[in-house]
Amino acid sequence: MINNKASALNAWIMVIREKERQKCVSDREKLNLDDIIKFDKLFSVRVDDVTSRYNTDSLNSRFDGNDITENEIRERENTFSGKDRGCLFRGKYEIAFLTKFLRKIQDDLCCRSPKYFPEKRKVSFNFTDGNILSELSRFADTSQCLRDYLKDIKAKYYAQSDRQ
Repeated sequence: MINNKASALNAWIMVIREKERQKCVSDREKLNLDDIIKFDKLFSVRVDDVTSRYNTDSLNSRFDGNDITENEIRERENTFSGKDRGCLFRGKYEIAFLTKFLRKIQDDLCCRSPKYFPEKRKVSFNFTDGNILSELSRFADTSQCLRDYLKDIKAKYYAQSDRQ
């Protein structure tokens, strides 16, 4: 849902970053997205819909000297075809969407007459964009392959430190 609405935004960001690399822009001079582009200004989230609140002109107007064309954005978006966009796109927006979406579900579930659920329920989520991963990780299973990998790393690390 969010990836369809965020495709043009992520393409725009990638074009900006590519131009910065071509110009060898220092880290200090790079466009700081965190200070300027806030999720709530870009998207409206409901349980059944996500709406984008931006277009190329509105993005370009926020950043002087970065006039990205629709054609550049479409060319970049074409490179997303057949790829896992969740791995390509800006993770902060993915997390912000998840937080907003879960909050909307919670709000509906806790209201007197839920629209998306058969009955009201008491649900208590205590999460923000900053802590959602640690809050949800409590419910995650650790796969056996991850355990095996960590065991191998631990064995190699201690084997090397014993030789020194």
